[in-house]
Amino acid sequence: MKVSTCISILGCGTVGTSVGRAFLKLDHQVVFYDINRRKLKELHRNGFNVTLRIRDAIERQNYFIFNLLWQLKLAALDAYIELTKDTRPPVLDK
Repeated sequence: MKVSTCISILGCGTVGTSVGRAFLKLDHQVVFYDINRRKLKELHRNGFNVTLRIRDAIERQNYFIFNLLWQLKLAALDAYIELTKDTRPPVLDK
């Protein structure tokens, strides 16, 4: 039995959209996020799963693929750290 993985594509330009489509062809669940609402509307019109909130893209997925400018990557990582701070195991000091 093949298990489907949930993957978020953060950044839906040419590369992000192509990567997301490839994962969909491999039967993974994919959600697209981008700050450009037009890109998301186009993906949604074409039947793809999109979200308008980065929190939704991060919260419910197993893996993330960042196709963003470095400034946006930092914002996405900050959001992920904030969302997972209560569920991560504590860091042990040496």
